[in-house]
Amino acid sequence: MAKRSARFRCVIALARAGRVLGTFEGLVEGEIVDPPRGPGGFGYDPVFQPTGFENTFGEMAPELKNKMSHRANAIAALTEALRESEINAAVAAAQPAPRLECQEEPQPRHWRRGFDSRLSECRRV
Repeated sequence: MAKRSARFRCVIALARAGRVLGTFEGLVEGEIVDPPRGPGGFGYDPVFQPTGFENTFGEMAPELKNKMSHRANAIAALTEALRESEINAAVAAAQPAPRLECQEEPQPRHWRRGFDSRLSECRRV
C-alpha cells in the first residue's frame, strides 16, 4: 500500500526593520484520497482529507475549511504571540524594565512558535 499521509503547512514570519522577530507555523494533518472528491476549494483540496473528517477540503463548506486551515492555524499562533507581547508590554510599562546586556549568536535559531531573539547569554546590568 502506498504512503497516503499528507499535510498542509503554512509559516508566517513577523519581521521589523529587516530582522525576523518570530515565525509561526500552522499545520493540518491528513491523507491523500483517490479519486478526488468535491468541487470546492482549489489546488489539492479535492484530494486532501484532514485527519478526523470524512470529507475532503474540496467537499467542505468554505467556512469550515477556513476555520481549520493551515493558514488559520498560523494566524492564530501569530495572534497569540502578539497578545502575549501586548500583555508583557503593559506589565513592563507598570514597572521599570531591567537593562540587559546580550551577546549575538553566530547562527540564528528557528523557533516553531515564538520569538527568535537571536540573543544568548543575556545578563542584567
